[in-house]
Amino acid sequence: MISRKQPSRQRGFTLMETVVALAITGIALGLVTPAFILNAKSNTLSEQKSQALEATQRVIDTTRLNSPSMLPSTGSTTQDITVGGRTFTIRTNYCVTASLCSAVTRHLKFTALLRGKQLYETETVFTQLR
Repeated sequence: MISRKQPSRQRGFTLMETVVALAITGIALGLVTPAFILNAKSNTLSEQKSQALEATQRVIDTTRLNSPSMLPSTGSTTQDITVGGRTFTIRTNYCVTASLCSAVTRHLKFTALLRGKQLYETETVFTQLR
């Protein structure tokens, strides 16, 4: 009896197919990576702005405990407030618009800074309600 060798039926990918697949994957990742990086930066900035707003709100709430007449009528103060592991500098400017300041009112401008970069700003007029 003569035995015949059957043709080899190896399964799998050739080296060329593997190289082409890796090249296509590399190109796709190269195109998608900048979008992920941009999204991460956008999320970080959004988080920082939310935390800056929270830090500013804390200063505003503390300031509201005082009578407007007890607040300075000129100048500015700063406070460092930590939110979410980040320390924000909150600058309060008093009587920015002099016509809005009186014995019972103060025009205040609050600015939130993170490492010198302004992330949030708001203005309000505090009045004596009693």
